Amino acid sequence: RIGQGGFGDVWLARDAKSGRQVAVKLISLEKLPRAMVEVEVEAMRRCGSHPYIIELLGVYWVRPEGRAADSGPVEAAIVMELAGGGGLFERLVAE
Repeated sequence: RIGQGGFGDVWLARDAKSGRQVAVKLISLEKLPRAMVEVEVEAMRRCGSHPYIIELLGVYWVRPEGRAADSGPVEAAIVMELAGGGGLFERLVAE
C-alpha cells in the first residue's frame, strides 16, 4: 500500500502488458456509491493526456471470489499512472 484516503487505498502494481509500475486505487462501493465513482472516472477520461494530471489507464469493478454473481461488485479498481513525489497533502504542507 502506497497511500490511503477516506474511500479506499492506493496500491503499487505492475502492468502485465507493459511491465511498468502503476497505481491502483481501490474504492469501497459501500463507502462511495458506484455512480459517484463513475463521475470521478469520467472526469479523468475527459482530461485525457496532460502533463499535470494523472493518466487513467483502466477501471475494473471487483467482486471478491465466493460472493454471489448477482450481488454486484463491492470495489472499484481505478488503474492510473504512477506519479512520484508523495501525496498532495504532503506536498502542500512541505511548501
